[in-house]
Amino acid sequence: MRTPLFDNEPYMRGEEEVIGNSRITYVETGPAVSVLPIRRENDGMLYITLVEERGRSDTDQPLLKSPGGYLRGRDRETAAEEILKQKAGITCVCLYALYENMEGFTTIRLPIASYLVLQWTIISVGTAKRVEMLLDDAIEMVLKQEIRDQHNADVIMRLALLDERNRLPL
Repeated sequence: MRTPLFDNEPYMRGEEEVIGNSRITYVETGPAVSVLPIRRENDGMLYITLVEERGRSDTDQPLLKSPGGYLRGRDRETAAEEILKQKAGITCVCLYALYENMEGFTTIRLPIASYLVLQWTIISVGTAKRVEMLLDDAIEMVLKQEIRDQHNADVIMRLALLDERNRLPL
């Protein structure tokens, strides 16, 4: 028989089952998404908007990352738009799929869809602090390991490569 472990709707739900001397944990979650607002100024400089989020405990250092998460019962685009609005206080006008199915958490085989937000409107404060910076500054932070989330480091470096090769849809 399964015993509920947690249910933080709409993000994830977990249950546990004990069989003999083994514990089996079941996790139900929605699609994992990350959303990165970007804009190019008239001088050609590319800016990205990240959010600063606390870790799982109060003693964890804040993480600088793209708004992301997972919402059960939503398709990826809807989840991306909802997470962007909730965490960054931004409504999406133009969403662009950077990649829709990158292997994320390999242990539980949770693919991550990453989106660029090409046009947006700031509507509120959001649950996390917004941090806008030059892409070049974000690259330096990745190289100095100041952006510690590997997925976000990958997205920033991929964005830099696409920009260098004039392959961004801006």
